[in-house]
Amino acid sequence: MRGVTIVGASLAGVSVAEGLREHGYQGPVRLVGAERHLPYDRPPLSKALLRADEPEDPPLLRPRSWYDDNEVELLLGRRATALEADRSAVVLDDGERLAWDHLVIATGSRARRLPGLDGPSVHHLRDLDDARRLRGVLAEPGRLVVLGAGFIGLEAAAAAAERGWTVTVLEREPAPLVRVLGPQAGALCVRTHLARGIDLRFGAAVAETCPAGVRLEDGSVVPADAVLVGAGAVPNTDWLSGGGVEVDDGVVCDAHGRTSRPGVWAAGDAARWRNELTGRHRRVEQWTSARDQAALAARAIATGDAGGAGWAGPPYFWSDLFEHKVQFCGHAEPDSTVWTAHDGRRSLALFGRGEQLEAVLTVDAPRLLGLGRRKLAERTGWAEAVAWAKEAMQ
Repeated sequence: MRGVTIVGASLAGVSVAEGLREHGYQGPVRLVGAERHLPYDRPPLSKALLRADEPEDPPLLRPRSWYDDNEVELLLGRRATALEADRSAVVLDDGERLAWDHLVIATGSRARRLPGLDGPSVHHLRDLDDARRLRGVLAEPGRLVVLGAGFIGLEAAAAAAERGWTVTVLEREPAPLVRVLGPQAGALCVRTHLARGIDLRFGAAVAETCPAGVRLEDGSVVPADAVLVGAGAVPNTDWLSGGGVEVDDGVVCDAHGRTSRPGVWAAGDAARWRNELTGRHRRVEQWTSARDQAALAARAIATGDAGGAGWAGPPYFWSDLFEHKVQFCGHAEPDSTVWTAHDGRRSLALFGRGEQLEAVLTVDAPRLLGLGRRKLAERTGWAEAVAWAKEAMQ
């Protein structure tokens, strides 16, 4: 028996290994990870780990003893470079070939690099080494320019401001978080950034870095001692070229994680699953989605049964922005209908399409998020959802 080879040792990969053992799988399990570190939880990288009063390292997903006790072979500091099309084997960067009965692709994503934005003062934030470098830079206050007003950029901006840095956020779009939430709801998430003196500039087109900081396309320069590029992420699927697996903005999967090649599965940021609740077939870069997808794939591999209900949970994510907790559940489109409310303490936003509620956003309102999540699962109509929200925010 060649067993299961899992390529990618972050949340999705480790969750697959856990699920295999929980469902009684007795064969060999290998977990291949490009980083040398034991698998760790990634959300703190742009949040707690950047703060001076927090531990330098994020929590481990599992202690080393767990892998030994569950006979999960760790191959860390090793990178997959090819999936062989003519046989069931993965090629690693040192030339070793790993044969498999089942292969799980969980290679996640990497920070998007932009042309003209390089040099020793330029940082990206995707893994533990990135976060440690940025944390070290933040030890002495200066001027930070963040390129991109997505959640990673806004989280890092908040952490830097708390450490005494002067922070400017440059965003090409006309509003923060516009690709995720749209302008109306995105504005709810940056109220404290503005109150704390962070300079948020929208419609700012960046040309390149320069010795003084960042040069915009209009020729003006924004001074910076450090620059953080938060321009989104790219799925780590290049190594699959020619391997017989369909890739289209991620590995294309059904609602159980099966790919176009028999015996090959995928989960997490590198995978594009079909969600049975939303009906959408897309890549979702969210912690809970990675965990849930991994659990379904592991069960199907261990039991040999990929039938029954597939991935149907509403996608969920959260963010810590200063002292505020932002939570989102569902799926929103740029042209979604949006209803928002803010009572001075809490914020609530609903997203709909047609007559259907499709997503809920809350700021400092976890109870409302839980109720909204239930309404998504119940397929609540738009009018009923808005009536509930108005009453809840009174």
